[in-house]
Amino acid sequence: MQELWKLKVLVLREDFEPVLLFLGKMGVAHFIDVSGAIERFDKFLNPYEAPREITVQVSDILKRIDHILKGLELDAEGTIRKESFISETTIQGILSKANGKLSEIEERSKPFLEVINFSSNLIRKIDQMLEAQGVHIKKLHQKETAPIKGDPKGTLSKAERRLLEIERVLNETVDVYNRCLHIHSKIELLSKNLKGKQKQSPAPVEKFPFPLEEKFLDYTEMMLSEIEGLMTTNQAKDFHITELMTIKTTIERLIKEAYDKKAELLEQLVKLRNLVNAAKQSVKEEKEFETIYFELLSLRETAKKVEDVIKIENGAGYCANTVYFEAWVQRQHFQRIFEGIKKITNGRCIVEGEPPACEDTVPTIIKSCPQYFEAFEKLVFTLGCPLPTEVNPVFIVAVTFPLLFGIMFADVGQGAILLMAGLLLKYFRGKNDITNIKNDIARYFLFSYGLLIICGISTMFFGLLFGEFFGPSGVIHPWIPLKIGPFRISGFDPVHAPLDMLRFSILIGFVLLTLGLILRVLNNLRGKNYKQALISVCWLWLFLGGFFMWIYWGGISNIMKWFTEGNTMFIGLLILPTLIMSIISATSGGIMEGINISIEILIESLDHLVSFSRLAALFLTHTALNYMFLMLAGVKNGYFPLQSIPIIAAGSILSLGIEGLVIFVHCLRLHWVELLPEFYSGKGVPFKPFKI
Repeated sequence: MQELWKLKVLVLREDFEPVLLFLGKMGVAHFIDVSGAIERFDKFLNPYEAPREITVQVSDILKRIDHILKGLELDAEGTIRKESFISETTIQGILSKANGKLSEIEERSKPFLEVINFSSNLIRKIDQMLEAQGVHIKKLHQKETAPIKGDPKGTLSKAERRLLEIERVLNETVDVYNRCLHIHSKIELLSKNLKGKQKQSPAPVEKFPFPLEEKFLDYTEMMLSEIEGLMTTNQAKDFHITELMTIKTTIERLIKEAYDKKAELLEQLVKLRNLVNAAKQSVKEEKEFETIYFELLSLRETAKKVEDVIKIENGAGYCANTVYFEAWVQRQHFQRIFEGIKKITNGRCIVEGEPPACEDTVPTIIKSCPQYFEAFEKLVFTLGCPLPTEVNPVFIVAVTFPLLFGIMFADVGQGAILLMAGLLLKYFRGKNDITNIKNDIARYFLFSYGLLIICGISTMFFGLLFGEFFGPSGVIHPWIPLKIGPFRISGFDPVHAPLDMLRFSILIGFVLLTLGLILRVLNNLRGKNYKQALISVCWLWLFLGGFFMWIYWGGISNIMKWFTEGNTMFIGLLILPTLIMSIISATSGGIMEGINISIEILIESLDHLVSFSRLAALFLTHTALNYMFLMLAGVKNGYFPLQSIPIIAAGSILSLGIEGLVIFVHCLRLHWVELLPEFYSGKGVPFKPFKI
C-alpha cells in the first residue's frame, strides 16, 4: 500500500503559478479544493480566483481552434503527435506563445478553409438537388475516387459551372416531365369518355416526332381544350379520337424521354459529387494540412491544460499577498517537491507534509490492471472506486465471475465457441489501437476478450464435470465424482439430480458470501473501525453457525431438532453472536436500533444465500433449451447426423445470444447485489495527479 501524505503550501502570489506548473510537470500531486472549506481556517483565508482576463483569453483560444477544426472538418479529439507548448513559467507566457502560434496557423489554414468550404457548399447543393428528386444520399452507393491532381480550386470552379448547367437543364426537364404527366392524365380521361360514344373503330394512330418544346405542349393543351369543348356539345367526331390518340402516343414518348434525361442528369450529379469530394480529399492529403492539424491539437491540449490550472487556482485560498493550497502526494516524492518549491520561490514559502487525518477523504491509488482483466475492472468500477482501506476486488471478481458463469452455462462445445471468440478478439485487439476506435460497441468487445476467454475455459470445465456437449448429447458423461458432506460437487447429471444441483449452488453461495464477510472484517481492521470489525466478526460467526446447523441437523423439515437436541449449539452459534451484535449496535443507537440491525443482518444473509439458487435454475434452463434442439436434430447417444448440424448451429447461436446474455446479467446481479456489497462500498476517489 503506497502511503499518501497531505501537502500544505503557502507561497507569494507571484510564485503561485510557477509552483503549480512545476507540480504539473512532475505529475505527482492530486490537488484538494480548499475554497469550499474556508471556515476551517477561521476566516483567515478567502477563496482565490484566477484573473478574469486569463480565463477569457483561454476561452477565446479554444473557440478559435475549434472554429478552424470545424472548418477543416477535423476531429478535435485526435491523437497528439507533438508536445504541448507549455515551456514558460507563467500562464500568461504560455498563452502569449500559444496566441502567436495560433495566429500563424490561422493564416496558413486560409487556403485550405476556402477550398473545403467551397467544396462543402457544392456537395450540400448537389445533395439537396438529389434529395429533391427522391435520391437518398445515405443509400447511394458511392465509388471511391482517387484524389485529383492539379489545382483543386480550379477543378471546383469548373464543377460549379457544370452544376449550374445541370441544374438549369434538370429544372426544365422536370417541368416538362410533370407537365406531360398532367396532359397524359387528362387525355386518359377524355379518351375514356370518347370511346363510350364512338360507333366505329378509330383510324390508325399516326406518330409524329414532336420536339421537346414548350410550344408543342401549349398546342397540345389547346387541342385538348377544344376536344373537351366539343364533348360538352356532343360534336366530337372520329377524327378527334384519331388526333387524341396521336397526341397520347407522342406524350407517352416524351414522358419516357424526359424520364431518361432526368436519370442521366442525376447520374451526372452523382459523378460531379464524387469529383468535388475527390478535390476536397486531395487538399486533406497535403503534408501542410496534416501539419496544421497536429499543431492545432497541440495548441488545444495546451489550452485545456491551462484551463485545468485555472480550476486548481480557483480551488486555493489567499490571504493578503499569499496563496495557500493543499494536495495529496506519495510520501516518496515529498522531499523532491519540497526542494523544488524552495528553489522556485527562493525560500519564500512554507511547505509542510502530514499523514491523513481521520476526517480526510484520502484518494485511492489504482494500480494498472493487466489487459486480460480490463473487462472485470470496468464491471467492478461501475459501482465506484474502492476506498484506500478496502481490498480492490478486481482480481477476486476475475475468479468468481467466470466461476458463476461457467456453472450456469456449463457446456464444452459452447464454451469452446466462447474461447475461440475471445482469442479472435485478442488477435484484433493486437492489430488495432483501441484509442482510435470510435464505435463504442466495437471498443467494448475488444476490451472484453479476456472475459470471454476465461469464461469460455470455465464453461468447458463445468461442462466436463456435468457431461454437457452442446447439451446432454451423450458425447461425454459426468466427470470426476466428488462429494463434500451432503454436497455433490461433480460427477452427476444435474438434469436427473436437480436437488443435488440446488445444494451445490447453495454451497457456492455460502463460500462466496463467507469470503465477502472475511474481506469485510479485513477492510474494517485496515480502516481502524474496530466496532464495525467486531460486528462483522459476529455476522460471520452467525453465518457460519447457521450453515453448520443446517448441515448437521437438517433443514426446515428438522427445524425442531435445533431447539431440542441442538439447543446448546443453537445458543452458541446463533443466539450468542446475534446478542453481541445487538449490544454493540445499541451502544450508539439504542436498544431497538441494535435489535433492528441484528434482524436486518439475519434476513440479508438468508436472502443473499437463497439468491444463489439461481445457479441451478439457469443451468437447468440452459440445458433444457439445448436438449430441445438435440431432439429436433435427431441426436441420440452421442451420434450427430449430418442433417443435424444446421439445427445444432442455430440452437448454439440462440443459446449464446439469449441464454449467454441472460446468464451474464445474472452474474452481474450476484456480484453487484449479493457479493460485492458485503465488503465493497465503491465510495472512494481515484488518485488523479495533475499532469501537464
